[in-house]
Amino acid sequence: MINKTVFKEYVEEFNDDKIDASSVEIITTRVKIFLVNSKDEILIATSGGGCQLPGGHIEEGEGILQGIVREVQEETGIILDYDEILGQFYIIKYLQKNYQNTDKNRLSQVIYFLAKTDKQTNIANLNITENEKINNFDIKYIKFTNFEDFVKQFIAPNQKEINLVIAKEMLKVYPYLVKIVS
Repeated sequence: MINKTVFKEYVEEFNDDKIDASSVEIITTRVKIFLVNSKDEILIATSGGGCQLPGGHIEEGEGILQGIVREVQEETGIILDYDEILGQFYIIKYLQKNYQNTDKNRLSQVIYFLAKTDKQTNIANLNITENEKINNFDIKYIKFTNFEDFVKQFIAPNQKEINLVIAKEMLKVYPYLVKIVS
């Protein structure tokens, strides 16, 4: 059941370089989605020793909802209908000065969505990268109540930094999801 009274957007900003938002020249947007089914399970992917939610970068000229539908299809094979997307509920913004030594400041934002669907994954519709194939990309459902413990197993001293960042970010967002899905 979705608790509409707490379904609001949370925004968190990281700006260690203390740059003014008006000086941003590069903006990248990624979308991530919690796909929850009627069995109270969350769809999650594993690859390269880490875990992640379906999602990715918004392509040039693409709307955010178009991007999330495309990414879900590419990574799960599910063709999501717009009415299954209940909304966005969390945005994390990272402001970086002199991004990759380009003398340009960057805003990287990650927008988290919630969708409810019982559609099944479809391997025939997957469009994963060669890197994902090499790294044993897999998708599975995890019980909602086991999600935190599942993600925590990917936080280890020998873990790749990107996998740590993704896992910690999901754990940061998860409590807000719990408020919505009650």
